[in-house]
Amino acid sequence: MYRQLGLLIIYSVVYTTAFTTDLSAKVYELNIQNDLQANLIREFDGKQGYDIWEFSKIPGHRTRIMVLDEKCNIFEETLRSASIHYKLIINNVAKMLKQEVAKNFKLSRTSKGITFDAYHRYEKMIEYMTNLTNTYPHLAKIENVGRSYENRTMYALRISNATANVTKAQIFIDGGIHAREWIAPAVALYIMNQLLENRENNKNLIDLADWLILPVVNPDGYEYTHTTDRLWRKTRSILANTSCLGVDGNRNYGYHWGGPGSSNDPCSIVYSGANAFTEPEVRVVRDLMLKENTTKIYLTLHSYGNLLLYPWGYTTDLPSDWTRLHELGVQTALKIEAVNGTKYTTGSSALALGMSAGSSRDFARGAANIYTPYTVELPSGGQSGFELPPEQILPAAREVFEGIKYLVKNINS
Repeated sequence: MYRQLGLLIIYSVVYTTAFTTDLSAKVYELNIQNDLQANLIREFDGKQGYDIWEFSKIPGHRTRIMVLDEKCNIFEETLRSASIHYKLIINNVAKMLKQEVAKNFKLSRTSKGITFDAYHRYEKMIEYMTNLTNTYPHLAKIENVGRSYENRTMYALRISNATANVTKAQIFIDGGIHAREWIAPAVALYIMNQLLENRENNKNLIDLADWLILPVVNPDGYEYTHTTDRLWRKTRSILANTSCLGVDGNRNYGYHWGGPGSSNDPCSIVYSGANAFTEPEVRVVRDLMLKENTTKIYLTLHSYGNLLLYPWGYTTDLPSDWTRLHELGVQTALKIEAVNGTKYTTGSSALALGMSAGSSRDFARGAANIYTPYTVELPSGGQSGFELPPEQILPAAREVFEGIKYLVKNINS
């Protein structure tokens, strides 16, 4: 969910891997007991040298933060003075990344086509979407929806069995706005796979709704995490008057843009941009939301945290129909839990996770009139949390798909 701190590019003659040999950092796990402690930790959000990987204000739930070695003494003193219990869980982030990432790149290189036991590069994903369109031309259509800052074509897959004179409700799913959250695009691809390649068991889902799936909103950043910096989060746009790069795409939407939980510091990982909608990738999603006026459900896939978050992120106030959103989320979480026992927590984003003004979810509800939007924070894995082991992709995708099926069956509720 949160930060990047600049890693080196390392090449191999066998495969390309992304890890660091020079990042001197540690990771702490905290047990926050009250709002005063939570607010104190939130002050580190976006500061140079600190990267909040996981945050929870709920006692007993963990908070994890990466800290540069040079900042560790000051950070520990702050924790002790505030009586925040903590433990050091990763002593050498660079070593951990090298070990976790190398395994996936070997798997990805040896797999043919799209599989769900490895994380795949962007080009391979587009090839899979093209193949689905060619194999199921009566159901699937790959669409060029725009271009990224580095001029990569952004593709979405539309899945529908509707005829020209039939209008159905639509579910719009996107993933990968935060580059390092690899599990999000993988789950988006799995949803395509189940709707089309397992269509006999899921035909009712296409009967109930049209589907629009944009698996990678931030292809530039996603590729950068595969070649250079595994923990990169933002877009890759060049900014004026700074050597820092990129904008947090999930703080760049023009609904309460620049509010709490975002930063005007270009070097912050929650930098909201010089203005709303500066990022071409964000404008693509905005335009899809506004143009697709049959969209009833919007899901944006992230990691990590096992959360189903509804509006708002810019305020702790709740939407007028929050009880509907909450109950729908709770029932969805129960469907997810029934598969593997994985528990998801449902709540408003600001109350369950923290402030995040300028998000796609809030824009969907507040500006695009999509009345059932959720951020889906997928499971964590590996020591970093962002490196869910490849063998856990399929279990995570299967359980979330069960939850999505429940949502679609209630798309008109």
